[in-house]
Amino acid sequence: MQIHLYFNGKIHTSISGERADWLLCAAGKIIASGAKDNRPDFFTASTNLNGKTVLPAFTDAHTHFTLSALHLTRINLDDAASLAEALAIIKQHKQKAEPNEWVRGGGFNKNIWPDGVPHKRHLDALFPDTPVALESKDYHSLWVNSRALKMAGIHRHTTDPEGGKIGRDGDGALNGLLYENALNLVYDKILLPANERIAAAVRERTRQFLAFGITTVHTMEGIAEFKALQKIQQQDALKMRVHFYIPKDEAAPLIDSGIQSGFGLDKLSIAGVKFFTDGSLGSQTAHMLQPYENSQSTGIAHISEAQLKEEVLFFNQHGLSAAVHAIGDAAVLKTVNVFEAVQNKVKNPLIRNRIEHAQLVPADQIERIARLNITASMQPVHIADDVKTADKYWGERCTQAYPFRQLADAGINLTFGSDTPVAGIDPFKGLYSALERKYHLDSNEKSWYPRQTVTLHEALTAYTMGAVRAVGRETIAGSLEPGKVADFIVLDRDIFSIPSEELPSVKIDKTIVGGKVVFNAE
Repeated sequence: MQIHLYFNGKIHTSISGERADWLLCAAGKIIASGAKDNRPDFFTASTNLNGKTVLPAFTDAHTHFTLSALHLTRINLDDAASLAEALAIIKQHKQKAEPNEWVRGGGFNKNIWPDGVPHKRHLDALFPDTPVALESKDYHSLWVNSRALKMAGIHRHTTDPEGGKIGRDGDGALNGLLYENALNLVYDKILLPANERIAAAVRERTRQFLAFGITTVHTMEGIAEFKALQKIQQQDALKMRVHFYIPKDEAAPLIDSGIQSGFGLDKLSIAGVKFFTDGSLGSQTAHMLQPYENSQSTGIAHISEAQLKEEVLFFNQHGLSAAVHAIGDAAVLKTVNVFEAVQNKVKNPLIRNRIEHAQLVPADQIERIARLNITASMQPVHIADDVKTADKYWGERCTQAYPFRQLADAGINLTFGSDTPVAGIDPFKGLYSALERKYHLDSNEKSWYPRQTVTLHEALTAYTMGAVRAVGRETIAGSLEPGKVADFIVLDRDIFSIPSEELPSVKIDKTIVGGKVVFNAE
C-alpha cells in the first residue's frame, strides 16, 4: 500500500482556520497531519508543496454535469451579444448538420440583444428540413424551428401544458419559443447520444472541473444520465465524485428498489429527488408574489403547494431528500411551507431537504428556513449576469435578491455551485461574486446591494463543508481531517493574503483526489 506524504505547505485542514505543514495519505484517505517539527519518517512517496496554500477541494453543489459535458460539442451562444451574432454562430454549424439528427445548442440571452428576439423563422431560413433545438442561457426556454415543432406534434391549436407555455405571435401563430414544461414536448423526441460520445465528453469535462479544483459535483439529471456515468464508473474511468438528484418524474424506480439518499459507490451515488416549482428570472417565468415590473405577469408556477407537499412527503417518507428549484419569492414561500409541513411528519435526520437557487427570499422567511434546517443551494456567479436583468424586472425587491449575508447570519447551511452549463464553473469567480457582487465581475462596477456580501471564509465553507452537509457526507469529506477522503487542492497563491480583485485570476497548481494527483498545472 502506498503511503504518500505531502509536506511543506500552508495546509488549511479546515476553512475555519486549523493549519498543518503536512498530510499523510493512504488508501484514498488522510491518515494523519501535523506541524513541521513532527513530520513522519515512514512513507513510500512524497511531494514537496513548496510553501504553497492547500485547501479542501471544492464541490460544485448544483450542476447538470452530463449536459454540461455534451454542451461542449454543441452550438454555443454564450458570447452572442446580439441576434445577428447568434445567427452567424448558428450558420457556421449548417454544414456540420447530419441528416435526421437534431441540431442542438444553447446559451442565448435575449435580454441583452438590441436587435431582436429569437423566432422560428430565423432557424427555418438556415435549417428548413433539420430539427433545431437551442436552449436559453437559463435553460428555461427553448428556441426551435418549424421542423422541430412538427416532430414534437406542436401546432397552432396545441394547448399549453400544465406549468408551461407555447410562444405565439400576436395573431396566435407559433413563434418557435417554448417555456418551462412545454420544453418537454420537444425533449421527448430527442434521444441521448451514444454512450461512446457521452463518455468522451464526460472525460473532457472532468479534466476541466479538476483543473478548477472541483473534485465533487451534485448533478440534477435523470436515470439515462446516471446509467451513462455508471458505465464509465464500471470502467474505472470516473475521476470525480458525482451525487445525483433524480427528477421526481423519473424517481419511482428508486422507491421500488428501496434506494435511499446516500446509496451508491464512492464516486457515484444517489443524493435525492429534484423538483421544480417555477422558472427563471431570465425568462421571466420565476413565480412572483407580485407582478414583474411594468407587467401583469407573476411568472409560471410549475406545481401547486398541495401537490408539492404530497410528493415531497412521499419521497421523504421513503428516505429520499428533496432538492426543490425555487427562484421567485412566491416559489420560495411555497417551498418553505411544504418543508415545514413535511418535517412535522417525517422525523429522519438523514433527510437533507434543500432549496435550489433561492434567488429572491422574503425577509420574513429567513428565520423559518433556519429553524427548519433547510439548505440554501445558491450560485453566486449568477449575480455577475443577473444584476441588470434583476433590476429591470424585480426593481426594489432586489434588496432580498441573493441574500447571502442574511442567510449566513441566521445560521443557514449555505452551499455554492455554478448551475453549469448555465454559468461557468470557476469557483474563484464564484468566490469573488459572493464577496463583491459586481456586474460581469468588473472591479470598476459598484457592488450590488453590498450589505448581502459574505466573507472569504464563509464563501469557501459554502464550497466545501456546506456542500457536503447538504448530502450528509460531513463525516467523510469537506475538510482535511484523519479518516476523511484525501481530496485537496494546491493554489498558485495564498488567497487569504491577496485583495479580493485577484480572486478571479487564481489558478490551481495541483488537484488531488483520493490522495493521488489528478491535475498538475506543470
